[in-house]
Amino acid sequence: AAHRAQRRVRLEDHVLGVGERDAVAERLARQLERQARMNVTLSQRCALQAAELTVLGGIAQTLTRRGDLSEAMDKILARCLDAGGLSVGMLYLGSPATGFRAASYVGHGEDRAERDHFFGHPELLRTVAESGRPLVIPSEGVPEQSAAEVLKATKGTSMLLVPVSSTSEVLGVLVLVSTRHQDIAG
Repeated sequence: AAHRAQRRVRLEDHVLGVGERDAVAERLARQLERQARMNVTLSQRCALQAAELTVLGGIAQTLTRRGDLSEAMDKILARCLDAGGLSVGMLYLGSPATGFRAASYVGHGEDRAERDHFFGHPELLRTVAESGRPLVIPSEGVPEQSAAEVLKATKGTSMLLVPVSSTSEVLGVLVLVSTRHQDIAG
């Protein structure tokens, strides 16, 4: 067997040439590296989709049980926060025209009046609902004082406000708060 392998190498040297064989080996190595990177990307995507399906399955299960809608919304919000590795979040329902109210919250104190008025800055909820785009706090688009006040009130280090809509109608704003010293948007 060793003799056959040695003979095959000599035959390849004859057919390809030593330099060409090295070029083929380099191309093969680059191709394998590219495929390995693609596999890592696909594995990460699959893990994310599996987590999303788990959360959606839990949400569907919670909604199909008969009971208190407010309690169901709290459980759904808690599942979403768990999936994102967060411990504080709020769901505000309403619109810029009618105003917003905290329909569900997890991980924040009992001061409902302060929470209902988004810690003195309901204009941030309005901005997200009217623009239809997420807003990161702190960021250039948010006055420094407003950002400092809402982060202090929630004991957060960063915050993400996401519009909740159905077709073109805004239903509310989901607020995700990070209490860790890392950027919530990154």
